[in-house]
Amino acid sequence: MASRLSTLQNEQVCEDTNTFYMSFGDLMVILCCFFVLMHSISKVDKGSFERLRTEFTGSSENSLVELAETLRDMTREMKEISITYDPDGVRINMESTTLFESSSAVLKTDALAPLKPVIGKLMLTDYTIDVEGHTDDQGLYRFRDDLLETNWSLSGLRASTVVHHLLKMGLKEDRLRIIGYAATRPAISFEGKEGIELEAARAANRRVSLLVH
Repeated sequence: MASRLSTLQNEQVCEDTNTFYMSFGDLMVILCCFFVLMHSISKVDKGSFERLRTEFTGSSENSLVELAETLRDMTREMKEISITYDPDGVRINMESTTLFESSSAVLKTDALAPLKPVIGKLMLTDYTIDVEGHTDDQGLYRFRDDLLETNWSLSGLRASTVVHHLLKMGLKEDRLRIIGYAATRPAISFEGKEGIELEAARAANRRVSLLVH
């Protein structure tokens, strides 16, 4: 009888132990899923997040979605400017041919004049603005005044020139960032294109973009 009781007690202990480890294992799985979810949320681009929020709440008030719609209305008749809503924010594109001469980082006279109403609208927000310079894929490698010039330096200098003019137009420097991408982020891929198609792709990539996020 004592032996039978001891066996039953041992079985009960084993069952309790197994139940504990199963519950503990379930808890670890839930925690792992939670941390994976938190990590994935932290990687969500602001543009995607605000679009999702707009769809969820049914309101785009005070969001990047609303800003993109407003800027599109403001620039609808302006051929020099195009507005797109990207996963990383609102992108304001300007063709470099309207801003600079070939291989130059000196702004043409009044080149940013069409941008004034857009800047006025951006000044009413607190978003960060990345000023991105982009070039085509044609190699640039030269020395001028003992300084090496490449597509990398040209894209950065063009972005820097635009930033200085934006400061004069009233934007605060702590909201602006300068980025030079050279030809690494083409608006239209260069691959497999020749002749007119290739020139069109190159023209599309010679641009300065303002990424609002």
